[in-house]
Amino acid sequence: MKLSIKDRIHLPILFPAKSDLVTLRLVKDIVAKTEITQGEVKKVKLVPTEGGYKWDKEQDEGVEVKFTDLELGVLKERIQEMDKAKDIPAEMADLCIRLTE
Repeated sequence: MKLSIKDRIHLPILFPAKSDLVTLRLVKDIVAKTEITQGEVKKVKLVPTEGGYKWDKEQDEGVEVKFTDLELGVLKERIQEMDKAKDIPAEMADLCIRLTE
């Protein structure tokens, strides 16, 4: 799955705040696979702003990430919880749909 800077900035919203050790280990693995590197920060000129982040979207090539079934399970479970509570931010809809397909 190809993830853009925007996707990877939003992804932590899907991580549980508290959980069991196995789930938290899976979250740690997801973080490692999806981190935004220093090279990407320089390339896209990623900078924090008052309301979030700003970057050159033209330079964002994204990264290909292969999640395991267990990692996808953690993300899908959280998406289901957020969906049931009608708590998915509109700017995350595309990411959530791609993760659940």
